[in-house]
Amino acid sequence: MLRILSPLGRGVCQESSKPKVKSADFPSCVNSDCNCSDFATQAEAQRVLEAYPGDPFKLDRDRDSIACETLG
Repeated sequence: MLRILSPLGRGVCQESSKPKVKSADFPSCVNSDCNCSDFATQAEAQRVLEAYPGDPFKLDRDRDSIACETLG
């Protein structure tokens, strides 16, 4: 959680876009750029999609909350 001070000095909490998991729990591509070809299974890609808010790797092209459907 990131704390930002408003102009009036009050703290405002905002969610960070950083994942709440260790990148060591995922393929090394999460340290740079993942593509569907980096995953052995759809389930593995799904774990990354769910752990990284906003889909920074574009694993869900059609935005239906399912990563790398071609791996299914």
